[in-house]
Amino acid sequence: IGIEGGVSSVEDADAVGTILGFATSGTLPIDNGWALIGTVGHELSPNWRIEGELGYRSNETDTGGTIEVTEVSFMVNALFDIELSPSMDLSLGGGIGYDETTFDIGGAAEASDSGFAWQGIVGMGWAISPNTDLTFTYRYMNVSGPELSAGAGIATVEFDDLTKHSLTVGVRFNMAGGAE
Repeated sequence: IGIEGGVSSVEDADAVGTILGFATSGTLPIDNGWALIGTVGHELSPNWRIEGELGYRSNETDTGGTIEVTEVSFMVNALFDIELSPSMDLSLGGGIGYDETTFDIGGAAEASDSGFAWQGIVGMGWAISPNTDLTFTYRYMNVSGPELSAGAGIATVEFDDLTKHSLTVGVRFNMAGGAE
């Protein structure tokens, strides 16, 4: 069982669509935000583990913070742990799942869409007790481009795939005993 928190970054998002009936296109610059991620998994062998992951990310745009981008993701990950020392390991892996992206436009309108997501994961774990690891994890996530619609004909926007990066610190508890 693990819990992590840290920085969330979404690369600038290219989009096309219509706003009030007028065709538009452009790039939406998105500021760094925060991420909170929880995991529950099972060790298959000394090196392999699988886990379910629930993530929440929040970012605002470079447009004065009037657009908030929030995301909820559900992922299934497979990780390979490489022991670097008796108290330190390197984790490499990836996952597939589902991501729901919501755009809140200054509280006046909200639009969301969900789709397929995949991610690559690199992490380090340090045993701070026999059953607890301190973790540092980087995730590269790609989400199928959301298609958003706000109100009856107010706006329809199609984004390219969203690319996200998160860097987190957390703790992982090994319920079976013994550090990984």
